[in-house]
Order: sequence, then C-alpha cells, then structure tokens
Amino acid sequence: MTPNPALAQGPPAHDDHPFARAKRHQRLLMQELGVRASVSIVILVFAEILTVSLGMAVSPIIRLAALTSLLMNVPWYLIFRAGRTGRVFAYFRMLSDIGLLTFGLYGAGGLGAAPYLGVYTLVSLYAGFVFSSLACVIATIAATVAYLTVVMIQHIGWLPPVTGARPPDWGVAGFNLLLVNTAGALTALLAEAYRRSRRELIAVNQELERAHGRIVETERLRAIGELASGVAHHLNNLLAVVLGRVQIALRRAEDQDEVTRNLEIAERGVLDAGEVIRRMSVFSRAQAMPEWVPVNLNELAEEVIEMTRPRWQAEAQIRGIEIDVRLEPGDVPPAAGDPSPLREVLMNLIFNAIEALPHGGEVAITTWAEDKAVFCSVVDTGTGMAPSIQKRAMEPFFTTKGFASTGLGLSVAYGIIRRHGGELSIDSVENRGTTVTFRLIAADPAQPSDTTPPAALSEKLRILLIDDDPQVRAVIGELLTMNGHTVITAGGGLEGLARLDGDDVIDLVLTDLGMPGMTGWDVARAAKARRPEIRVGIITGWGEEERSRFEEQAVADFVLQKPITRAVLMAAITQYTMPRA
Repeated sequence: MTPNPALAQGPPAHDDHPFARAKRHQRLLMQELGVRASVSIVILVFAEILTVSLGMAVSPIIRLAALTSLLMNVPWYLIFRAGRTGRVFAYFRMLSDIGLLTFGLYGAGGLGAAPYLGVYTLVSLYAGFVFSSLACVIATIAATVAYLTVVMIQHIGWLPPVTGARPPDWGVAGFNLLLVNTAGALTALLAEAYRRSRRELIAVNQELERAHGRIVETERLRAIGELASGVAHHLNNLLAVVLGRVQIALRRAEDQDEVTRNLEIAERGVLDAGEVIRRMSVFSRAQAMPEWVPVNLNELAEEVIEMTRPRWQAEAQIRGIEIDVRLEPGDVPPAAGDPSPLREVLMNLIFNAIEALPHGGEVAITTWAEDKAVFCSVVDTGTGMAPSIQKRAMEPFFTTKGFASTGLGLSVAYGIIRRHGGELSIDSVENRGTTVTFRLIAADPAQPSDTTPPAALSEKLRILLIDDDPQVRAVIGELLTMNGHTVITAGGGLEGLARLDGDDVIDLVLTDLGMPGMTGWDVARAAKARRPEIRVGIITGWGEEERSRFEEQAVADFVLQKPITRAVLMAAITQYTMPRA
C-alpha cells in the first residue's frame, strides 16, 4: 500500500548537515593549501632578494624547507581528492608544518634564531580556529618540544652549527617560547569561545527552522479548518436531506429485506460522512475520544467492503482491471472503540490498497484475536513501498503523489488507532505488496451497547420548525410528523416569530442556526422573551464550535448537529420537553 502523497524534502542544509560539512571542509583545505603555498613563496622570494640584492647569505636549509612545504601541497590535494580526509590527516599536516618550520629555524641558526620563533604562532592560530582548541594546544606543545629538541641536539654537538648563525641567547629563546605558549593558550581559549558561539548559532538557526515549520503547519491546519467550516454547513444540510429521506424510506420499507439492507448501508455511509465533516470542522483542535463501545470488527469490515464496492469494483472495471477485495474473518471478540472513526481507518486502508494496484490484484482483510487484543490486517498485492518511504509513511502531510492528496490518510488512521490505545504497523516489500496491521483492546463483555432505543414520547407536541432551506425543512418536518407530532413550518426567523405570536399552543421551537436576517440565537432569545416557558432547540450545520458556544449563549434548551438522525431528534425532544420539576 503506497502512502498518501508526500514530497520527501529534508530540512535546509545548515552547517551541521553532512553535505554542508563536506563543502566547508573542502573550502578550508583549499584556504590552508593557499596560505601554505603563499608563505613558502614569500620565504623563497625573500631569500632571493636578500642574496641577490643585499648580498646576504641565506642558508640553503631555509630554501629547502620552504620548497618542501610548497611541493607538499600536491600530495595533500591528491589525498583530499581521493576522499581520505579526516582528523588524522589534519593532524599529520599540522605536525609536518611544525617539522618544516623547525627545520627552517635550524637553518636560520637554531638557538641563534630565537627571535624568529613567532612563526610558530601561525600554526597555532590556524589549528585553533580551523580544527579545535585541543589542536591548538597540541600544535603549541609540539612546536616547543620540536624547537627545544633541535637546539639541545645542536648544543651538545650532534647537529653541526649553521654557518653565519647568530650567537646563542638562551634568554631570548626562553622569552620567545613563553610568548609562543601564551599566544597558543589564548588562541585555544578564543577558539573554544568561537566554536561554542558557532554551535549556539547553529542551534538557534535549527530552532528557527523548526519554529518556521510549525508556523507553516499551523497555518495549513488553520486554512484547512477555515475551508472545512465553510463547506461543512452546506454539506451537513445536504446530508440532513439524504439521511432524513433514507430513514423515512426505511420506516416504509421494513418488510422488504433487500431494500432495507441497502438503505441501512446508505444510512451508515451518511452518518459516517457527517462524522468526517464534524472532525474536519475542528481539524486543527485536539478532540477527546467519545466513550468506547463494543465494536464487531468482522461486521465493520463487511460494511466497509460494501461501502467501498463502487471504488474497487465499478471504477476498476471502467479502468479495465480487476480488483478482488475479500474478508477472512476470524473468531474475534468485540473491540473497545468508536465505530465511526474505526470504519474510517478501514476505509482509508482499503483505498490506499486500491491505489497500490494500478494493474489490478487482491486485497485481503483478516481478523484474529490474541492475548485480550483484537487484530485486523489489510494485505494487498500491489507495488509496495521502498524502505525510505515506509519509514515516513505515517508522517502527517507526507506524500509521494504531488498535489493529488493531502498525505493524511495513514497518519489519520495511525492517530485514531493510537487514541484507541492500540498500535498500527506497516510491513511492505517493494513490488510485492504491503500489509498494514492494527491492534485494538478487546471490549469488556459487560460494556453496554450504543443501540439503546430512545425513550418513547409521552405526548404528541405542536412544533414550530424554522429553516431557510426548504429541503431540510421538509425532511425534518416529515420525520416529526411520522412520530405523531404536529408541525408548523417557517422559512425564516421573522416568519417563525410571527407564527409563534399567532399560535398560543406551540410546545417547542426548532430553528436552524445560520439563516439570513435572524440567526438561531436571535430566534431563541426572541421566543424566550415572548414565552419564557417555551422550549427552544437549535439545529446547526456549522459544527462543534456552536455546541461550545451554547453554554455561553444559554438561550436555547439544546443544540443538535446536522445531519441529524431520527433517534437523536426524538430523544432530544423527549428529554427537553419533559415537564419541569
């Protein structure tokens, strides 16, 4: 099963990114080679100027050290191009530079060249700021030890004296070595402070990138929420009409089994669509799970197979392919959960499996029980997923199909299963198929079912129904009439209040919320002002946010959300029209 579309783009390449690090190392090495070559050329040119122009004798050892340093840039560059870079390589270059400088100082007179010891600080500075503060300390110690070793060997006569060298001066040598070590220590401290600041800067940049990503995601969720709330009202009105007509047909076709079965499937589809719209309208807010009830996964899977049949059978035939979806039910106890979101999980998994079968194939749904848990797997014989895609398949908004989908299918399914206290896993082999398995907690056999019928109405009521949508008004009116109530209808708030003023025996006002001219809240306040004892119910297609506003408004007795079922409508009327104590 291929996950819903997602562009697998990683974060921007900051300084800690491997590619950015490699580029930075290459740039630093080129700078280092350039500095080494420049210093060597300056020494060679300076030696020639002293010899030719001023007639001063410059030791060939100095020329040899400078020329060696220049020529060694070639193997350093070739080693880097061969990919053999690393910490050991860097330390070897640093120590070789110290060796060449020491060799040059020996050529300049050894102990007599003490005034020139400051050249060691070049290596310390570069090691500290390019490599690390530890490298700076090592370079300084190595330079000190190398110079002292050479002058001691020279002093005891193991190295021949250099012609034309200055007389030895231990005081100058000691003072300059102290300066070199002091400069090395300060460089190490400054390099560590620089490196710490750089790490903090990288961390701040990363946090800014994450914050920017969260802001973008929040804006996307907000945009989805605004879009959903805009369409939810209209869709809920349409679903209210469809659901009402289906339930009316159900009541009138109770003796026709096949018609009844199909109408029940259609009714369940409309109820689930309403549940999806409800979740869309509050998409950007976390919602608490409703009270769990026993759910028969086998029955649930049968319903989903029937509901998705147009997709995997009819559409597949139009495309000239054959897709077989079958259920392999096991002997399983009921699972604890909410039927509607679990039905959505199975539907998403089946749709994903169908999308992974561009040339046809099979989808098998299997259920089994184990260790007080109920399992369900959806297996397809489709294209499967690459390991890199499988790792991110359940990330929100991850997609491999461009803008064809939101990338929320598997992530939503995963979130629903996790909120049920279960687990969802994916096992996929590229070009061989995918298995998605979820586990749910087995329900307590003593848990009550959600099919308790509403209490019977004790009396028939005279109800004023106000809705600006004539189809919604007609279907709700017919549902009320079928249950023995007398219904007076109105197409708006002002017309409804006029009917209320002219009828003293109206028991209940049912009004739509979003209407031109007067909202449902306005109608409720006006009705209560006229008759404080009258009951007022509001029916809304705008979603859960209006339920939360209900307690703040405190002008209506109850609020119902479209699409509304006959059972919920009758139960609300029964509950809120009981005589007040």
